[in-house]
Amino acid sequence: MLTILAGGLAPAFYILSLEFDKTQSQTSELLLWPILVLGAFNFFWVPMANYLGKRPVFVFASLLLSLCYLWGAVADSFESLLWSNIIAAFAASST
Repeated sequence: MLTILAGGLAPAFYILSLEFDKTQSQTSELLLWPILVLGAFNFFWVPMANYLGKRPVFVFASLLLSLCYLWGAVADSFESLLWSNIIAAFAASST
């Protein structure tokens, strides 16, 4: 889900930069950091899945991902939106 939605904010960068009074380069961090986390943290989830089992890890990560998207939907600051995307990318890296 995140691999599709990580880039989904790109068309809205201009609107988000106006809403949160940020520059375009600051707004692009909404894509930069989640993609970095998405690629780096699969090294956390694979050993967890091998130790605990794939199903519980995937269920937990899916729940965390859903909660982060709800958090992002109601975010009222740029930092809150950024952190919701970063934690969502952490959860999505389990797949």
